[in-house]
Amino acid sequence: MNCVSIAFDPPEPKATIKRVIEYFCPNDREGSRIWVDIFLDNLSEGELTLKLLHAGSLSGKDVTEASWGGPCTTSDCECVLTRRIEELHEDYLPIATKYYEKSVQLGKDVYHAWKGNLRKVIGDDQSAHVPFTLWQLDRVVPGKTVVRLCLEMHGPTRQERLGNKGSFYAYGEAIVLRNIEDGALPSYTGDDAEKYQQEFAEFKRAHKAPEAFEYLIVSPERESLLWDAVPLSASLSPMYIRSTELAKTTRWFTANNPDGWQLQASMLEIVRMNEVPGAVALAES
Repeated sequence: MNCVSIAFDPPEPKATIKRVIEYFCPNDREGSRIWVDIFLDNLSEGELTLKLLHAGSLSGKDVTEASWGGPCTTSDCECVLTRRIEELHEDYLPIATKYYEKSVQLGKDVYHAWKGNLRKVIGDDQSAHVPFTLWQLDRVVPGKTVVRLCLEMHGPTRQERLGNKGSFYAYGEAIVLRNIEDGALPSYTGDDAEKYQQEFAEFKRAHKAPEAFEYLIVSPERESLLWDAVPLSASLSPMYIRSTELAKTTRWFTANNPDGWQLQASMLEIVRMNEVPGAVALAES
């Protein structure tokens, strides 16, 4: 698996991506899904367009309203993740959902839930593993905004990335972009290969790295996680999970990125529990 990358249109706007939180559920019965929280600050006077890229072929859905726009009292995945990240952040950088204002407080800052249009630019091919999928998020208004999207891998990409493997790797975005540019794009022979080249070149010109990044491997609520994770680079810090129940369902890593490009070396090895001696016993204890 790979982390998402983000760009703004127009390029180099007065805007910053304050934090990206990515959740990956590899043993999801409905398919391997990824949720992405984006906390951004548009300091310009007008609306911006945000573009989001992920390697491979995936569908995308805006779940901001379901995640942050009302009381999370259901067992829907979006609500489960909201409750989970709030609890995890109690002793880290507090996250508090202000449901009636449809906003989220992250530390001392308040981010309003995004209301806009999500559309696919290229990718989202159910029949093939393509170099990447690119979405466009319109109407990012001035001020602080939070977005949550749900991405789901199509069969060919899931088979390519996971298949029946006992382990796989999660890469930081600099590695992801380099792998696309040097590997996936040159080897892709589809009729739309030139379109992929053009979209990728435009994306790279407008790319913006987040100031901070969190990566979580999760399982559904009350279901023990079947995978463990080991950071292979110093830029990723494993976070201690105080709750015994949450520790059974979550692995959590952070990377602060003040220089804008430290994610280039970030890498996790994610291993199925039965491939790790003693891991199953530990998970069930």
